Amino acid sequence: MSTIIQKMDNNSQKSLNTSVSQLVQSTYLLAPGIVLTGIIIATLIISVTLIYTPLMIATLIILVVFTAILVFIKRESFGDATLSLVGGLLTILKTEWTINLYIVFCIAWIGFACLVFLISSIKIAARQEDILKRSASILSNFNIDEIDSIEKELNNWVKSSRNKMLGNIQRAEVIQLLAYRKVPQPMLLHLLNSVEILFVITKVDIGLITNSLVDIYNVKEIKSEQELTTLLDRLCMVINDISVPPQIFFEAFIISRRLLLQKILSPEEFLDKLREYLEIGIDPKDMYNDVIDLSNIK
Repeated sequence: MSTIIQKMDNNSQKSLNTSVSQLVQSTYLLAPGIVLTGIIIATLIISVTLIYTPLMIATLIILVVFTAILVFIKRESFGDATLSLVGGLLTILKTEWTINLYIVFCIAWIGFACLVFLISSIKIAARQEDILKRSASILSNFNIDEIDSIEKELNNWVKSSRNKMLGNIQRAEVIQLLAYRKVPQPMLLHLLNSVEILFVITKVDIGLITNSLVDIYNVKEIKSEQELTTLLDRLCMVINDISVPPQIFFEAFIISRRLLLQKILSPEEFLDKLREYLEIGIDPKDMYNDVIDLSNIK
């Protein structure tokens, strides 16, 4: 039991560090001005507070401000964040703070924060382990002797992200979906990286991306990484050329995928026909009947 808990704690800490690192990096890359402005505002708040109020009150006010910011980030509600800020400030300014009371408050708050982070990290690690365990079971055809070794390999794949844009849980969920779609283990990592590349380009739901990519993969009966790279290039070119958002493209793909799965159209013909229908504003739901009607005429 202690070994399992230690393993979960290690995975949790790494997952948490990765998430925080990705958040900071992506935020800076997307909006460096916002990061710089945030640092300046935070510095001003800290400086003014420390200069014009006693040290104990200053640290508490800073704590309340950052807590309100976290509330806003989590709920995306200015009203909730404002209520949190005002309530905290009023409580602090009305209380007669002593050293003992201040120490008790800080210990309680820090203990609570650490406990919440620890519980959240363990839950994330446990969820990831559960997802990978199920994926390994499917890939091993429920062979108990192979599940642990496959799970270990999958866990390494989850951590070896090329683009650092999908979190560990997201990569584990993609692996699980690929396992359910009966993708053979030798090609699974290549498809996982391809899904991440498409996510970086489109920012579309990873479930839509994964199912669409696997549909074409299965129909073309791809056997090598080179063939998969060619498919990925083709798909990226279509997404780039089409004059609709990627979300609409992938949703239309799923709606009309019957034509592809039943091999009425080849993957290339299907992508061209889908692009044609989306370009002229025809509902993808009508695409199947139109193609069948045209085939009957011919």
